[in-house]
Amino acid sequence: MALDISENENKIRTNLTEDCMTHTDEVIAKALAVVAASRAEREKDAERRKRVFGSIQIGRPLPTIKGQQLSLDLH
Repeated sequence: MALDISENENKIRTNLTEDCMTHTDEVIAKALAVVAASRAEREKDAERRKRVFGSIQIGRPLPTIKGQQLSLDLH
């Protein structure tokens, strides 16, 4: 009889462990899905920013002055 109780306890513990692992696996799978969705959204936004802001010209380049020293009054 003591042997039967011990076997039943082991079966219960095994089932509980399997249930916990199944729940843990589900939580991990959901977390990985959230991370993947977040990464996809971030990459999509980065591509959009590259398209939109990559073609904007801030201004013309400043002309370079060659061979001329600019005066700077420090008094």
